[in-house]
Amino acid sequence: MSTNTKLTKLDNVKFYKNYTVVMSSVFITILLSLSLFFAHRLKEEYQYEIDIIETYVDRNGQSVEYLLRSSLDQLEIIRMDAELKASKRKTCDPLSLPASREFQQTPQGFNLDRVTDRDSGGNLIGIGSLKGRNHDFYCDLQTALGLRENFRSLPFTLPGVSNAYFISTHNFFVESPWHLSNESAATQEIFKLLERNKGLDQAKINRLPYWSDIYHFDGSNTGLVIPISAALFSDQRFIGILSFGLSLDFVNRINKDLSYPKGKTLIYTENNAVVAHPDFYANPLNIKSAPLLSETLSKSLANHIQAIEALPSGKPGIINGQIIIRYQLNSIPWSLLFVIPRSTVVNKILIDFGPGMLGVLAGLALLMASSYFFTSRYFIKPAAKLVEHVSYESNFNPQPIPDVPKNWKPWFEVITRAFHESLKLNTLQKEIDIAAQLQSNLLPRHWPHDPRYELWGKMTPAKEVGGDFYDHLQMDNGESALVVADVSGKGISAGLFSMVSKTYLRSLAMYGLLPVDEIVSRVNNRLCEENDTCMFVTVFYGQYNPDSGQLSMSNAGHPPQLLISANGDVSWITPIKNSPALGILENAPYHQSTLQLQPGDQLLIFTDGVNEAMNCDNEEFGLEKIAELFRNNPTTSAQTSVQRVFKAVADHEKGTEQSDDITCMVLHRKM
Repeated sequence: MSTNTKLTKLDNVKFYKNYTVVMSSVFITILLSLSLFFAHRLKEEYQYEIDIIETYVDRNGQSVEYLLRSSLDQLEIIRMDAELKASKRKTCDPLSLPASREFQQTPQGFNLDRVTDRDSGGNLIGIGSLKGRNHDFYCDLQTALGLRENFRSLPFTLPGVSNAYFISTHNFFVESPWHLSNESAATQEIFKLLERNKGLDQAKINRLPYWSDIYHFDGSNTGLVIPISAALFSDQRFIGILSFGLSLDFVNRINKDLSYPKGKTLIYTENNAVVAHPDFYANPLNIKSAPLLSETLSKSLANHIQAIEALPSGKPGIINGQIIIRYQLNSIPWSLLFVIPRSTVVNKILIDFGPGMLGVLAGLALLMASSYFFTSRYFIKPAAKLVEHVSYESNFNPQPIPDVPKNWKPWFEVITRAFHESLKLNTLQKEIDIAAQLQSNLLPRHWPHDPRYELWGKMTPAKEVGGDFYDHLQMDNGESALVVADVSGKGISAGLFSMVSKTYLRSLAMYGLLPVDEIVSRVNNRLCEENDTCMFVTVFYGQYNPDSGQLSMSNAGHPPQLLISANGDVSWITPIKNSPALGILENAPYHQSTLQLQPGDQLLIFTDGVNEAMNCDNEEFGLEKIAELFRNNPTTSAQTSVQRVFKAVADHEKGTEQSDDITCMVLHRKM
């Protein structure tokens, strides 16, 4: 095996290895970028879920607030009404009492057990005798009988109130709902409420409602009750307290109905007594004492109550892996506390969105792996084998056609046939003829049939084998790639160099995975490798989007292009920055620009064989003459425009020999 053959094999291995590294880097970058995007989306969904929880807590807090505020307002209305009537009362004759005939006197006291209308608002129970009492006693008794009428509507206006009391300083009280005196909660316990009622002294001063300690009457079926009370006065005389018992059973039902489904919502007092909890109050009527907050929290939170209290009202915080939201109520010094494990929220989001995201990542990974496999198998490897095969044939060391995809075999067959013919004929002219035929076979024979645009080109070599070439291909993304190039020199070497250049361009452009400037840059670096002959090629490469009419392009040392508008205006398209031809400088910078074609516009792309065509007076054809061919005189087809250029150049060169390859291609946007 010759040294050149060994180098060719090493070059092919290096080229394939570089391609693998580059494509792997691109795929990994895409997957990492998509993974970061999905991570950002999961973070947004997490915050959105937290916002939903905040909304649930706020709605629950407002509902509880409304219940408490309604109780306070109704208590205040009844208190003001009773005090107003008491202040206007002129006589307190016991004989004038409407229910005086229904009172029953017993050895223990008096009551309204004989009342006929037991829905009249409650029983009135007292200690001692109805007779021989002072004037204030009978006035307060009449006030108590009036409160019975107010208590009648409470089940309808305040369904959360389980009972109502008026406790007089004269040792009698009104209890609603109505019970027989011997079935009522212990009378002495009720009177004790007057003695131990916290906040009563202050209430006497400011006459505002106040909340008292939670209590439970043995023998009652109301469960735990939180009393809201107000001091009642007749002018400036304190006559007793008016009290509503708010049922914790009702509070827990409200709390349960409005809770976020995956967390727990509880309500606790300023003394850390829990009054609502979905688990502890599952059977609230059976609970006789409220648990402390530390008893209802998990072990991970029980020792962090101070941290919980420090949380801003309505704002989420995370303590020991638990999402906590504390909502401070305004009508009462209570707090609503929502607790949910952070892992529960994260798992919910992962269950909702994780499978879809993983599916996209897996699908993209499979797509990229498939793309890499097919690109490598059907383009990169065959191209490398083609170069190796050319190397064998050029060194008169013919080899069998390697195992390549079916579509590539004609290329190998043409090359093999060309070199075999060259060996048989053993003449330089025959080699030139074969190379010319090979080059002709490699030029496009068919042009796109698309109602949106047309493309047409032509090349006339100065010798049997030219260094110019043009090509087009339909990419997988629907765009059309087009190239016009001019290799330095002429003859077989220029033809082979153009074929290799075209092969690299095709292999990188087929799938449309890389931008225009990146494709040109990679082809340049590949051509620079082992370029002992110092050949180079000027290239115009573009990718055209038929739907939008946008052309992305890169110019590597090529002449400017002529834009021919439908109205006959012409203008030159020059590159953003000058870039060298391919094969001269490794890692040279190349730039991408875009051109928006309007319907009817044409873009004329040519090699320097057009503008540098010489006549017998050694005058170049020039760029201005090219522009004048179309100024105010546009054609209606790409083929007509190309033929007009070739005819004008031929007329200019009459009497002289063609000095350079002439190549011209026109892209015409029809709609």
